[in-house]
Amino acid sequence: SLYDQYEFGISITEASDELYFAVKLDTNWKAEIRYSKIIDGVWQTPRRLDLDESFSYNDPLVTAKGDRLFFISDRPINNGYDKKDIDIWYIDKTLDEWSEPNRLDSLVNSTKNEFYISISDKGTIYYSSNFHTQQDDEWNYDIYYSDQVTSKRLGDEINSEYFE
Repeated sequence: SLYDQYEFGISITEASDELYFAVKLDTNWKAEIRYSKIIDGVWQTPRRLDLDESFSYNDPLVTAKGDRLFFISDRPINNGYDKKDIDIWYIDKTLDEWSEPNRLDSLVNSTKNEFYISISDKGTIYYSSNFHTQQDDEWNYDIYYSDQVTSKRLGDEINSEYFE
């Protein structure tokens, strides 16, 4: 850990040769994603993922093969700079270059916040959202899943009246 920084949310490839993590940069919880690779058996100094510095990036999740990286961000849907809620985004790797960020569709992302993405071996996406909360209870998140055809809230066996 570096002085005055808070690292969290590590994700590593199946080959254990690349890792991604978030770093909190200021008191407003603005964060960036950093990564490191093993070269000749030695982890390299982490580098910042090259994304627009105007926005916050957090909760990285790299796929097993390392060819897609999911994350959350407050970046806007369009090319403007009007910040909105937190959504789940992804970038694809081709050779050693990442694509431009792509927002997951409305099966997952809503008009409220989505956090903490996880993906099963079968491709089911699990995430936390406050989509169904009332305005006076914005911090009440529930766990949802999407099989890329539908998106549903997990039952009361998993979700409660509190933050999940």
